[in-house]
Amino acid sequence: MTFLNSIPAHLKATVKRVCCDMHEGYSNAIKETLPHAHIVVDRFHVAQYYNKAVDNLRKETLTTLKKNLPEDIYQQYCQGMLWPFRHHFWSLDAEQQAQVSHFLGYAPELKQAWLLRHELTATFMKYQTKAEAKQQLDAWKQKVTESGLSCFDKFLTLLETWQDSITNYFEDRHTSGFVEGLNNKLKVIKRRCYGLLDVKRFFQQIQIDLRFARGQSFA
Repeated sequence: MTFLNSIPAHLKATVKRVCCDMHEGYSNAIKETLPHAHIVVDRFHVAQYYNKAVDNLRKETLTTLKKNLPEDIYQQYCQGMLWPFRHHFWSLDAEQQAQVSHFLGYAPELKQAWLLRHELTATFMKYQTKAEAKQQLDAWKQKVTESGLSCFDKFLTLLETWQDSITNYFEDRHTSGFVEGLNNKLKVIKRRCYGLLDVKRFFQQIQIDLRFARGQSFA
């Protein structure tokens, strides 16, 4: 709030959209200080929630399969599936796709959740209007309800509360990806510079790293 209030009035009037996560404190501060700006919930924060829902179901399913499947079958088709399962199916090679398909053959409920996850990701990857995206999200929610899956319950509540701000993304596809990436990079630099007491040297290291990241030379 302090930062938002520090923005000069003439600049506040130029702010059209603000990206944030699904935190009421942030959204309320934006509404109060920038009433004309549209709040855009970052699509990657949305993905974080529904991916976690499916991943939690994966863990529960593995526990059940380990008890019920023969040990050799479990080791061959269920172990080591963490990263292939988490990746988009279309980004896997043929061997990995076959591994995931075999694994999901033993877990029909998990397969259903996995397909719904991919469908939602495809919705955000598709260039479409806000109205079209809202229709697809409503259809997706209906599919989840009809599926009887409970893993998405918390996410559905978030989607119901934040859907307008989430679908604002489709107006100009703004995200806070750059800021998130920069924050992560600064955290890495801070860990690398542990013990460095000269603040000036610390900021010099930040400038060097960021220039190299952008491919700029020092000539």
